[in-house]
Amino acid sequence: MIHRSHLPTVGGVSSHRCYCSVSVPEPIVSESSSASIKKRIVSGVQPTGSIHLGNYLGAIKNWVSLQDKYETLFFIVDLHAASVFVQSHVCAHVELMWLLSSATPIGWLNRMIKFKEKSRKAVPEPLIPPAGARVMSLTDGLSKMSKSATSDQSRINLLDSKDEVAHECQDMNWGTFKTVLTDALIDHLHPIQTRYEEIMSDTGYLDQVLAEGASKAADIADVALSNLYQAMGFLKR
Repeated sequence: MIHRSHLPTVGGVSSHRCYCSVSVPEPIVSESSSASIKKRIVSGVQPTGSIHLGNYLGAIKNWVSLQDKYETLFFIVDLHAASVFVQSHVCAHVELMWLLSSATPIGWLNRMIKFKEKSRKAVPEPLIPPAGARVMSLTDGLSKMSKSATSDQSRINLLDSKDEVAHECQDMNWGTFKTVLTDALIDHLHPIQTRYEEIMSDTGYLDQVLAEGASKAADIADVALSNLYQAMGFLKR
């Protein structure tokens, strides 16, 4: 059952915003016959630019802990940009968009008072981490760290080398804190960069992860698609 009124957003990072819908999957019955139900989180990132510290702390890092509390589906929103899967690998997404837009164009809906009222009530439910939800630019303390900023010195990318991280931190007027921050960032980013190189060197592993994720997402999406076809009166396939 899909709860359309709950559409939480994890973090709030530029170009890597995570649009999440919450639903309740079939209950898992334990040996003691008690039902345990996990909410489902669907979160996607746009595959544009280089991921920086703000993206990591604001959203991606939290996905690890979210897997313990929710049934999670993380995906790459390649359709919007021009378990883990590629959005275009799940055909039901495009099919649903076509069916819904054909039956109820947004222009028609916007002329309906009831639709406007219900839309205002469907406010996204944010999942905001206690720290790191909003990482600011290194050159403009009033703006978020952004991949689209003109200066590379405004951000720390996850794959920046030790020298690049040190240079970006040294440009700031932070006194002795610069050294502490530089060392902490280099130490924290090193295992991430090492694991990144390992994964990128094994394309078969990545293909397997994406295929398994797409299969899981398709199983879920196909149920919603079948229900929609039935509700719209199409001949059962």
